[in-house]
Amino acid sequence: MRRRVQSKKTTIIKKKLILIKKMIIVRKYGLLEPENWGDDCHEQLFLMNKFWNQLVEIDRADRAQYKDIIIADPDITKLEAELQTISDQVLNLSKEQKKLRASKRSKNVDDGLLVEHIKILREQERTIKTELKAKRIIVREASKPELEALNNKRKYAVKLARQQSGLWWGNYNAVCESYENARGKAIKIGVDLRFKRFDGSGRFVNQIQGGMTVTDFMNSNHTVACIYPLPIAINDRQGKARARLNITAFTGADEAGKHYRRLLSFPIILHRPLPEIENGQPVRIKTISINKKRISAGHFTWSVTITATVDADITAHTSTIAAGINLGWKREGQSLRVASYYDTNGNTGHYRLPAKWAAAIDYVESLRGDIDEVTNEIFNTLKIQTESELLKQAKHPHTGLIYRYAREINCKPALQAHTITKADVLKSIALLPALEALPCYLAWSRYKEREFSSLHTRLLNQRKDYYRNIAADLADKYSVITLDNADYAKMARLESRSGEENELLKIARTNRFRVSPSELRLTIEQAVLKRGGKVERINQQNECANCGRPDKQESIIWKCAHCGAVYDQDENMAKLLIRNYLPTPLIQSTV
Repeated sequence: MRRRVQSKKTTIIKKKLILIKKMIIVRKYGLLEPENWGDDCHEQLFLMNKFWNQLVEIDRADRAQYKDIIIADPDITKLEAELQTISDQVLNLSKEQKKLRASKRSKNVDDGLLVEHIKILREQERTIKTELKAKRIIVREASKPELEALNNKRKYAVKLARQQSGLWWGNYNAVCESYENARGKAIKIGVDLRFKRFDGSGRFVNQIQGGMTVTDFMNSNHTVACIYPLPIAINDRQGKARARLNITAFTGADEAGKHYRRLLSFPIILHRPLPEIENGQPVRIKTISINKKRISAGHFTWSVTITATVDADITAHTSTIAAGINLGWKREGQSLRVASYYDTNGNTGHYRLPAKWAAAIDYVESLRGDIDEVTNEIFNTLKIQTESELLKQAKHPHTGLIYRYAREINCKPALQAHTITKADVLKSIALLPALEALPCYLAWSRYKEREFSSLHTRLLNQRKDYYRNIAADLADKYSVITLDNADYAKMARLESRSGEENELLKIARTNRFRVSPSELRLTIEQAVLKRGGKVERINQQNECANCGRPDKQESIIWKCAHCGAVYDQDENMAKLLIRNYLPTPLIQSTV
């Protein structure tokens, strides 16, 4: 798996050429279980998780003190109180609306007054937020010395926690980098960083100062990390001998507790080679990250991510053709149409996720539904028949909650989990006392959770691979790509901030979630930029590309009510996105 991104971040805006200063190559390979993993390695992962939680504590304390400085201004305190009052009113009205619809078992109820009231309150909320934003800017400027002192205090606390973490520098640098990135995003959207429960997952990060060439890495010429190319004697499940990846880990400890370096060895699945030369320049490996990810109780997957750089600018694209790409999530038979294009030569086409993938994601989602249904049943039964405070205080049932309760009462799963069906579990819950049905549930749910996690991860990786192939095909053919600047996250919301319901049907929202158009858009942008092309995002409304008048499109094949042109809805949008590059207007067929 490989992706290339620009090392110098550049904002993508409408009709602006984006240049890449440096190329970064990222490859991901699968690993088999390590040959010499030990308690010292597990402890290092635990310390990394502990260090992260310490940084979260520091950040939350810093944010609390920051808020104290800002809300010391009486005007801000007043505006925030008004905002909280309006938010509570909106929440209460929304609850009334949901109760009304639940009583009628339909959305088609007479709730016009509630909807109108919510809209008015949302408008007041936006006005107050605008005033708050302007006032906070003034207060921040006036409190600049205090805020700088507070930030310096936070940085010192982070430095002290890092020094006392017990981690070697490659790992604590990785945690600090993740913390700074997450902190910036959290501040931007107004949320707090979250603590992480340690489940055995984690990563080892080796940073190679100055980098090393791929040749040195593949021929065991570097002490930090290298590939031992000769196949090892132990074969994997596919019956293939694998090369060995060796990395340095500073996890060993002598009797005095002083750490020393030792090697970790992993059978590696080299499904594709690392490039040694790119654009006439040598590729230099900068970081190697060993990733351990929990998929179920006692089961983990292993992988290695190799990040390399190339000191060379991207050459200009040789093509002179431009294309508009419209992204979507329409179901066509058993497949899902994810993209349609229209280029300046008048060519058009579509890209689809295959029917096999769509059928597999249907099964995975039904599996998730079965797990949730049975979990709700056992949760409600246990809550009634037992006196567990853990279950009574829980707001929402989930498998992790039931597993925790089972550990508290030392309940073990039944044997032969693969022979237990959903019907067997539901029958045991209905006929047996809850505590007697619990072992059957534990065995079945853990088996199904493992199946769900494995299949879901595999399907996401397949989708990523499909998208990279689509992006590579488009980027090779076109020097200019125009995309819709749509807010796909907004389309997933059940209602807008003004209280208006999402016009998308449930099946459309489900398919949008499956397709993840934002991931495809990002993949296309990266592929085009890598090849020296140009990317534009355009805010485009639905209208007829033939006559230019707004037209409500309710099906894939549509006839314009104004000019009579018949067109494919996605092709029409793709043509609108590229029309600024068309030499002459192209008239579509009319009836």
